[in-house]
Amino acid sequence: MTAVIQLIHRFILAGALCTPILLPVYTYAAAPDLAVTSVFVLPLSRILTIGQSYTIHPTVENLGDETADVATLHYYQSTDSSITPGDYELTFHDIIVSLAPGELYSPTRQVEVNAPQDIGSYWIGACVDSDTYPVESNLNNQCSLGVQITVIRTPRLVTKNVYSPTSTSANVGGAIDDFGNDLPSEHGFCWSIYGPPTTADDCVQLGPIDQLGVFTSTLTGLLPGTYHHLRAYATNRAGTGYGNDVIFATPWSDPFSWNLFLPAIINK
Repeated sequence: MTAVIQLIHRFILAGALCTPILLPVYTYAAAPDLAVTSVFVLPLSRILTIGQSYTIHPTVENLGDETADVATLHYYQSTDSSITPGDYELTFHDIIVSLAPGELYSPTRQVEVNAPQDIGSYWIGACVDSDTYPVESNLNNQCSLGVQITVIRTPRLVTKNVYSPTSTSANVGGAIDDFGNDLPSEHGFCWSIYGPPTTADDCVQLGPIDQLGVFTSTLTGLLPGTYHHLRAYATNRAGTGYGNDVIFATPWSDPFSWNLFLPAIINK
């Protein structure tokens, strides 16, 4: 009995070894794979004033194994670091006529854009898509990461009243209402007898400031009996902002102390 079982077992093994096994055959189709592999923005500081122009410099690479015949490179502005075709598209794009496997593409023209009209942080990026057959092998790497830009403007100020002017001095006040998205490196007061003053005129410098609100100082070296123009100012990386122009007059100086002569005048 044991010998019969062993014989049957051997026939089964032999049959199994002789039976052909049909395996599935997978056919691989070559396809392009376009990706925006890098984006950088100039100026490198990426600190921009409202409306200032800047340039975008993207690089596209075909990571696939088939040539992409025609592709479009789009540029986007986002409110976060994730760039998608659903973001705000800047009003221009580039056409890539053909890109072979492993080939790189960067626009030959200068891609120039103007910064937004509102202060804040924005992210700039690009997305590429193949416009013709064959379909790309990977549709998840078409967009770059966002490059952050920061839009700033000059601080906003108010020049307050002038207090207790003497013939050569006055106490003055000002206020910063808005830093303009960038802390001032300098603030203070400037004055002139000819018109609204700038930092090229006489100024009292109070240094950096990181708190909104009122600040005060005392002006010295004023001209007696003269109308003066006064403006508060603050300077950040966007430039110098000024408050309103306030005009005040200093009284005439009197080199004599009439009190010394008053008794003699009265008794005369």
